[in-house]
Amino acid sequence: DGNTWQNAVSLLLRRALALVFVAAAWLAGVDAVFWYSVGLAFSSMIAVFVAIRLGPAITRVRSRRSYKSIIGKSSHFWLNSVATQTRNFDVLLVGLVTSPAVSGIYGVTSRITTPLRLIPTSFAAVLMPAAARSTTGRITQGILRPAMYVCIASAVIFGVIAAVIPVLVPPILGDAYVDAVPVMQVVCFSLIFAAISSQLNAILQGTGRVEIVSYITVVSTLICLVGIVLAAPRYGALGAGWSLSLSYVLQTALLTCVVVVAMRRDPHA
Repeated sequence: DGNTWQNAVSLLLRRALALVFVAAAWLAGVDAVFWYSVGLAFSSMIAVFVAIRLGPAITRVRSRRSYKSIIGKSSHFWLNSVATQTRNFDVLLVGLVTSPAVSGIYGVTSRITTPLRLIPTSFAAVLMPAAARSTTGRITQGILRPAMYVCIASAVIFGVIAAVIPVLVPPILGDAYVDAVPVMQVVCFSLIFAAISSQLNAILQGTGRVEIVSYITVVSTLICLVGIVLAAPRYGALGAGWSLSLSYVLQTALLTCVVVVAMRRDPHA
């Protein structure tokens, strides 16, 4: 419905309150992980209550569609979301097939680079409803242009960060994480493709091509996780980083092909 500020505020408040619980637990000398979980659960319950209170116009809408029909039509959105989140098992898999040292190097890489995706994924959340409202199923230059600007900006930002990682990591994380530098650089460059795929995902979902998006996400996630299981034991954290990067590149390539085919079928887009 265009109320993207509610999503943004809800997310920020949930994470901020969880952070307060973590800080309080750390200062009190108790289990910070447990109290982080408690804080996240507590803040999420508050967010649900606030969302219901702020959205009376949404809850008053009466649809002629049955719940079964709605669940059926939303199934590919769920599949895409679940497949995307499943990729977060990468650190767990690295820990299972390698040593704790390798897992630590890859883990810090994965966790540090994850916040870098917030800008492109946040823009994608705005882009999808915009695409749904303005294109009536067609992928136009008008909807591709802002996505392209975000992708270019992301490429510049991630490229600069990857270039300065060797300078920043030793003084910030310590010499123990020097081996993580090439892994961070590989993953950081791959985030350029992750940013592109986020925008293409949003455009394709907004124009009604949710099935193909979900299938591509599932395939790329499987390649990522299987690649980690195969590459990490032999090549360590760098092998896991290359597997993650390859999955983003493949996802971007497949989504680009879908967009190109869709625009060729509609030459007036």
